[in-house]
Amino acid sequence: MQTNSDSARAVDVLIVGSGPAGAAFARVIAERAPDARILMIDAGPQLTARPGMHVKNIADPIERTQAQIRSQGPSQFEYALPSIPERAHTAGKRGHARISLLARPGTHLINPDDADLDHSDMPAAAAATNVGGAGAHWTCACPRPGNAERVPFIPIAEWDQACAKAEALLCVTTTAFPPTVEGFAIQQTLSALYDSLLPDGLQVGPMPLAVQVCADGALYWTGSDVILGPLAEQATTSDGRFELRAETLCRRLIVDGDQVTSAEIHADLKLSAAAKLRAAGAANVTLVEGDSARAPLRAHVVHASPVADSIICFEIRVPSSRMASAGP
Repeated sequence: MQTNSDSARAVDVLIVGSGPAGAAFARVIAERAPDARILMIDAGPQLTARPGMHVKNIADPIERTQAQIRSQGPSQFEYALPSIPERAHTAGKRGHARISLLARPGTHLINPDDADLDHSDMPAAAAATNVGGAGAHWTCACPRPGNAERVPFIPIAEWDQACAKAEALLCVTTTAFPPTVEGFAIQQTLSALYDSLLPDGLQVGPMPLAVQVCADGALYWTGSDVILGPLAEQATTSDGRFELRAETLCRRLIVDGDQVTSAEIHADLKLSAAAKLRAAGAANVTLVEGDSARAPLRAHVVHASPVADSIICFEIRVPSSRMASAGP
């Protein structure tokens, strides 16, 4: 985004992180409050022209590998494809070899240091640092959680409603691949063994996948771009109400009691001018963009509440009459 010292912006929502959860918040908020200005920031690079696209949709294998490497934060090298016996001896590996065994392509370990890994209770905990987050690298398998996987304090009706909304945003289907004789035989065999033991709705069946079948029969795998929907196109223009900034790091959130009062941000090096942000219904909010020294920015806000992990969704102050009817 290019700005000048006189530019002014009204920002109603700040979302830190552009993975599937952040994209879902942006999409639903935009549907319910179409006049709201939404700013989404991500520490990682934008891998494709369409923001947040799944890397499996990149046809060229070399470009796909490069996109994965760019997402790997400090681990900027191609991972090996370990065999099962090699994975069994992960604890004895060190350095690049160990990281390759523990992290999937497109992700990097939270604790890449050998000393930290040796004492970690979650040695394979990983993240993806790129626009789209792990949504650019996941398997796209979407079986509904069941039994002990369900959150016990959420009522079943509410849980099912949330799952249905998520499946709609992800474009989940069980018919992406045509049936085969082999697949039918496998499903029949497994059904005979397990269906009587499984609850209703969780019997053996085709794997639900987040993918769309194009008119030419090609598959388009779901990334954050699909979840964003029309916002993915707005993110590439300067006149929309949704803006996505790549390579923009939220260093810390300043908290007063149980409220976030400001955010300290390091902006992309290409941004060098000053911009003003205004919280809806409140005083102006000023953000001075970073220079070549990557000076921190501070955007003051009126109210914000943490909603999930790395996502901070700032309060939208819009009258209820402006809220468009939308699903949960």
